[in-house]
Order: sequence, then C-alpha cells, then structure tokens
Amino acid sequence: MISASSESPSSDWRSLYPFESHWLDLPCGRIHYVDEGPRSATCEAATPTLLLVHGNPTWSFHWRTLIHALRPHYRCVAPDHLGCGWSDKPSRLLKLDDHIKNLLALIDRLDLQNVTLVAQDWGGAIGLGAMLRARQRLERIVLTNTGAFPPESIPWRIRICRMPIVGRLAVQGANLFSRAALRMTLARRRRLEQAVAAG
Repeated sequence: MISASSESPSSDWRSLYPFESHWLDLPCGRIHYVDEGPRSATCEAATPTLLLVHGNPTWSFHWRTLIHALRPHYRCVAPDHLGCGWSDKPSRLLKLDDHIKNLLALIDRLDLQNVTLVAQDWGGAIGLGAMLRARQRLERIVLTNTGAFPPESIPWRIRICRMPIVGRLAVQGANLFSRAALRMTLARRRRLEQAVAAG
C-alpha cells in the first residue's frame, strides 16, 4: 500500500480507490499498478483478464468504477504510465515505443493470458502497440475515445503542444494540455465531487 506521506492532503478520495498497490521496477522507472480480482491456478482455465490502459492526463483511478464492478468475475490489471498517477516521473522524455515496452514488461511479468484490452485515449495507441507484439495473449479489444489508425492530420491544439519552445512552456509550465483536454472531453457541466476531483 501507499504510505501516508505519499498521499495528497485531501485523501478522502482513497475510499473511491481502495485497491492494493503493486510496483514493477523498470529501467525507465518504477510503474504502479493495481491487480484486482480472482486468479486461476491453471493456464487452461485462466480467469479472463481486463487490461485497463488509461489515457492522458489520467491514471488508474480512471478505471475505479469498472474495477469495483468487474473484479468478482475478471482479473482487473490497471497500470499507471510513467509520469502518471503513482508511477515514477521519467528522467527523460518518453516516446510511444517506450510506453509500449513498459506495458509489455508488465504483461510479461504478470504472465497475463486471455487478455481483453480496454483502452482509452492515449492508452489506445499504447495498448494496441503492446498487443500487436503479444498477440498470443490477446482475446478481445475494447477501445473508447481513441484511434486505432494513424490520423490523416494532427489537430492544431496538439500541433502547438509539439512546438519546441512554445509547446514545452504550454504543457510543462502552464499545464495547458491537461486543462484543455479536461474541458473538451468532459460531458458533465457541474463540478466534480470533491473526492473525485482530488483523485
């Protein structure tokens, strides 16, 4: 479990995310993940696994309601990408291939079988990339709010974020990418509950 010193001052959100924390040490840093639900003793009758891969700017907290509902019937594995949630902040900028390799390392370490990839946003590219390299482990794919194919063009908001100086100041200095993403993707107009906002 996470120590009290690493929790936010507003830790009432922990009641919404009561899962045991697990860690995987990788060359790029330590990845946090949750692993909830039944396990099967034999490979032939393995419990189906949901691999829940979050997007940006979220973390495994994004999947909390699904994990609560589905963990009696499925093994639910939800990692935090490096730089997100409780995973380490990377010491260098990571590329898509780095995140794919990190996810593959987790899949291999946990020996995940009968995987249903459930991926959202940026997690779609990461999850699909990993499953292309581990097809024997894949059973199904569920994609939400993501793309399965390279886009014909990049939206101007993302192009600005990729500009050398302006992009770095906007993304890292002013957190504009996360603010814009949250405003554009949330359907609800009322404020989030305090515990959810803290999470």
